[in-house]
Amino acid sequence: MNKEEASEDVWEVEPNGPGEERLRRVAHPFLWRLYRYWSDLPRNGRRFPRRQDIDPVAIGATLPWVWLTDVVGNPIRLRHRLLGTAHVAAIGRDVTGEWVDHISPAFLDSPSYWDIVAVVERGVISYRRGMTVVALIQKGFERRERLALPLARDGHQVDMVLGMTVYENVARPHWASSPAT
Repeated sequence: MNKEEASEDVWEVEPNGPGEERLRRVAHPFLWRLYRYWSDLPRNGRRFPRRQDIDPVAIGATLPWVWLTDVVGNPIRLRHRLLGTAHVAAIGRDVTGEWVDHISPAFLDSPSYWDIVAVVERGVISYRRGMTVVALIQKGFERRERLALPLARDGHQVDMVLGMTVYENVARPHWASSPAT
């Protein structure tokens, strides 16, 4: 196990299960708020909510840290559909519409990629807290917390991932500080 893996806190959350209580206790309040919002969305017989079920106004204060990725193909590839302003500021440019593996070729070999694959293939909810990628560490964003939630156009087959990532800036050590401020 390398240093990065040792510093990671990762688990899958089952709604109304023990992981949900753990998420409530340890996750950043913005992540918990997004999870509660997602879990309370009406399903109407569907296993997962659809993108059109999401009301951005209902999660307004957290939008800078929200992201949506389209799931395409097999093997699974991800394309940024939406990237909040906190991510754009941290990355240094808007990568909406771009393939995640084109922006970061190492992503396909990362544990985070396999977290998202689990969300897509098994419909789990994924939580990860730990180190950010080297490029963000160089900008002062050393740690991050991430939540990934399944969405499905047909309510059953995951074709989009709703997520939120908040960063800890070592120069301003409080979570979710906007990189732009």
